[in-house]
Amino acid sequence: MRILGRVRKALCLASVAGALSAQPNMGTNKITVVPSPSPTIGFAQFTPEAFPRFQALSDARVIASGAFIVLTNSDSRAINAATVLWNVVDSAGKEHKFTTTCDSFLSRDAGPVVTPGSKILIGPQTCVSEESSRHYNLAGNLGVQGSRPGLMQQLGSATGAEVSLDSIVFVDGELVGPDNRHKGTEVVARAAAARSVGQSVRRTMAQGGDVAEVLAHIISTTADPPLDREAPMATFLAFQQAQWTRTFAQRLATSKHLDADTRHLENRPPPPVLFRAGH
Repeated sequence: MRILGRVRKALCLASVAGALSAQPNMGTNKITVVPSPSPTIGFAQFTPEAFPRFQALSDARVIASGAFIVLTNSDSRAINAATVLWNVVDSAGKEHKFTTTCDSFLSRDAGPVVTPGSKILIGPQTCVSEESSRHYNLAGNLGVQGSRPGLMQQLGSATGAEVSLDSIVFVDGELVGPDNRHKGTEVVARAAAARSVGQSVRRTMAQGGDVAEVLAHIISTTADPPLDREAPMATFLAFQQAQWTRTFAQRLATSKHLDADTRHLENRPPPPVLFRAGH
């Protein structure tokens, strides 16, 4: 993921063409799809027959891999984030877990990840909207966060895999799903970190200070908080904010477009107040 000054929608970490060509061969019978946690969200394994709108992407590698899921939004609300978890078992019986997140909170002017009545194709390090499925290079269209690429190779020798929808965040802030990857706190922590780092750099610029020195100080002094067993979620929120604070500072420290990238951090809108229905 790179910081961009302005993007039309959300940030994309991988082009579809490169991701598809890297997919390992995994038969469809090896994958178990856990039912969706929401009655208005479909979650099913991709086949070109069932989802013809994605035919442009259904070459031999995609069909053979069996590694793609289609999320269908039958809700009246748009979805701003979706996190999919993979639990892969290799030939030695060892489990490997990884995540793909499609997230429109990555940019201040991003549109939704999935509009009402639409679909998105999700695979390892890949998110492709139904509207954009005719294009292979979708850089700038969708936000994708994935586990390190090496985990993709585990699918090649897998004896089985379970894929589940860990969380979705609707445009109004409702969070649905078990959220084992703590997307609910990450959205809040990331926004706070972006605003803090962006404002620190902007203030330093206005005062004629040394931006590199300020960023180095942020990176070296932002420590992970100690675990508070009485308030684990608060601790996790603080931990995520510390991680994102260092990450944003490190990226600005090497940025070739410091002013634009700082503005990108400063101007992110606050995320919606997240809630669970009935709470």
